[in-house]
Amino acid sequence: MAILFCLLFSVHIALTAGDCPRQCRISTRSGSTCCTCGSEWLTTECKQKCLDEEKLYCYYCIRLRYPNNWYDNCSGCHEYVNQTTGECKSCPDGCVSCFDNTFCYECINGYYGINCNKKCGNCVPGILGEVKCNRVIGTCTNGCLDGYYSPRCDRVCENCKPDNQGVVKCDSDSDICTNGCVDGYYSPRCDRVCENCKPDNQGVVKCDSDSWTCTNGCVDGYYSPRCDRVCRHCKPDIQSIVKCASDSGTCINGCIDGYYTYSLPCDSVCGHCLPDNFNIVKCQQYTGDCEKGCADSYFGRRCNQKCEKCLPDNKGAVTCDILTGNCPNVCIAGYFGKTCNKTCNSNCFDSNINTDVCDIMSGKCLYGCVSGWFGDTCNETCSDTCSKKSCSRKSGFCDNGCVQGWYGDTCNKTCSDICSLSSCNQHSGFCVKGCVSGWYGDTCNETCTDTCLFSSCNQKSGFCEKGCVSGWYGDTCKESCSSTCYAKSCDQYSGRCYNGCASAYYGDTCEFNCVDTCKERVCDRETSKCLQGCVTGYQGAFCNITMETGIDSVVVGITSSLAGVIILLVFALIIWFIRR
Repeated sequence: MAILFCLLFSVHIALTAGDCPRQCRISTRSGSTCCTCGSEWLTTECKQKCLDEEKLYCYYCIRLRYPNNWYDNCSGCHEYVNQTTGECKSCPDGCVSCFDNTFCYECINGYYGINCNKKCGNCVPGILGEVKCNRVIGTCTNGCLDGYYSPRCDRVCENCKPDNQGVVKCDSDSDICTNGCVDGYYSPRCDRVCENCKPDNQGVVKCDSDSWTCTNGCVDGYYSPRCDRVCRHCKPDIQSIVKCASDSGTCINGCIDGYYTYSLPCDSVCGHCLPDNFNIVKCQQYTGDCEKGCADSYFGRRCNQKCEKCLPDNKGAVTCDILTGNCPNVCIAGYFGKTCNKTCNSNCFDSNINTDVCDIMSGKCLYGCVSGWFGDTCNETCSDTCSKKSCSRKSGFCDNGCVQGWYGDTCNKTCSDICSLSSCNQHSGFCVKGCVSGWYGDTCNETCTDTCLFSSCNQKSGFCEKGCVSGWYGDTCKESCSSTCYAKSCDQYSGRCYNGCASAYYGDTCEFNCVDTCKERVCDRETSKCLQGCVTGYQGAFCNITMETGIDSVVVGITSSLAGVIILLVFALIIWFIRR
């Protein structure tokens, strides 16, 4: 009875306090009655406890296995059985039912967490006024109340402008303000301050929520539509206030000493101007021109160009013409030009490290070029085919000759591949060591005839000095030996058949036929006498006399040869004289 009394007393307190007792399944933030009771409770007022008063155990239980043993545990009520002592203990305050005091099966509405000890955020209540959120992570089931956002609805919509009913609203996921920002803030979330904006007559700072443009311009010292740029290097007014045009940034009172306007107002530093009597450097505000001239080593209207290569005067000062930059003295070693801004070619020969290496005006190298270069300013390279890569400074001609295989003034032509050892005269290209076999001519560009013996001929004439192959003769072996020469062989120069003639021929070149009356047509090569006698019916050394007598037969015999012709003429003359 004592237990029941205490329970009823605690329920009464909870009801009168505005919160439903913990055994109710649905709770509300206000009100004096519970919305709904659990099925294990016997009355709608939720005043009867879960335990049977006499037997002291749960209204109904379930068996659980944890981790490997079976336990009885209360279900659907606010108590649990301590597995060690067997006592029925109360669940944590936010639980509807639990396994033990560290883990709840179900939380009463408005709470979440493993042991239901965390309160739901500013969630929108359900149709019965209950507040629900995810039991594990606390995410609001029905979204957020006005003025709050985030999954748990635990963050405030800050700086958002209220609607006509004075309600502040923002998107529960993105935090974007529904009605824009209150004065002094901007951005979709209204989390950025309108900085450097000039207040209105009521002292309110305003800027556009989207573009951040200041409504009333900028405070002194700033400019641009958002007033996020500083008026730089502006001269203060008599009240020491820096002012510039809010749209362009143009300084109202001009620039401070040492600055001028170039691309942006008063953003450029004056050049190396001479200071005034108060040692203050000043220049014209819009052009940057120096008012007092330039410091040593500088020139130009703004004194921003340096005459750094001029030779210093006796006092060590480097000066040049203030407008042109021309050096009044000479240049330091290695430079030339009116302003000494050009560098002598590094290929100029430097005879003395303290001496100018090129002409001060033209840049011509005074002492010639280093090896491998030529030209007035030594800017051209000698040919790689020059011997020792050395050439005339002026012409670029290879004075020391060419490397093997090249010729010409600048050794830019190749010797013929058929020059012996690829060697030729530098100027003419003449193959000084002769030609490879089979070629001739000054540059070995002509071929010896194929009928030269060993395809070898004289370099200049092309004559076949080693003779001709069999069957050919002549200086260049272009003439064919007579086909009637024996073995078609003949003397190289005369064409005479030195091995004799083929059968039935005679003469130096075997150009004559032996007479048919020679037996087997064999005759002496020199005399044409028949060597093996005559055929039947003929006689004589030349087989030109028939066996018949009388003058007719003599005539016939004599006419067989040249000697016979002469005899015949003489004999005819005698007969003519006798008959007369």
